[in-house]
Amino acid sequence: MPNCEKEALVVAAAMEKGTIHPIGRAMVDHSIGKDLPSVSVFPR
Repeated sequence: MPNCEKEALVVAAAMEKGTIHPIGRAMVDHSIGKDLPSVSVFPR
């Protein structure tokens, strides 16, 4: 997987961390073992 795809997965999974939506959960599950950053504020 190219580096940009890995970075995109990590960012998407970090945003979906804690979600109950099935697609969000799938992204988080796929990224297990990677160091996910914490997301506390979404820019508007």
